[in-house]
Amino acid sequence: MDNVNDSFTLKPISTDEDMKAAFDLVSEIWPVCYRDILSTDQITYMIARMYAPETIQLETNEGTPFFFVQVENKSVGVLSFDMRPNAAQVVLLHKIYLLPAYWGTGLGHQILLLVSEQALAAGAEAVELRVNRHNERAIRAYKRVGFFVKETVITDFGGGFFVDDYIMRKELK
Repeated sequence: MDNVNDSFTLKPISTDEDMKAAFDLVSEIWPVCYRDILSTDQITYMIARMYAPETIQLETNEGTPFFFVQVENKSVGVLSFDMRPNAAQVVLLHKIYLLPAYWGTGLGHQILLLVSEQALAAGAEAVELRVNRHNERAIRAYKRVGFFVKETVITDFGGGFFVDDYIMRKELK
């Protein structure tokens, strides 16, 4: 796949069918993304907890929308970020996952720039995200658009699993 230009759109995930399709899409992406980092059991557990249609519905109802990333009207990824800055003037980027065929095409870079632009327009001073400390490909991509490692956090995710993350930050002002 060659570089993707400005040819993507974001489609809100809003219907029951959308939420099931998002779960299916993430279920295709995560095993490839995390196979060298997490156990199969942890991948399965985390997908079920974070991307179940009812979880997507709950988070959307609470103000954190989910979007399909679409190229030529085909859903190739999932994105979720807070549209409004929190009290610390930070927009939180919760999820950005693309099908492996779109890794290295520039699409993720464009999405990160769009999130930064929207955060700045909303009055945010920074964007923050969490990334697994061992996800070197993603960390490199975030650094290329101006994110830096702010801190390390280890969180009990339940089910006997822990997440070992960096909180990365991009200053906007």
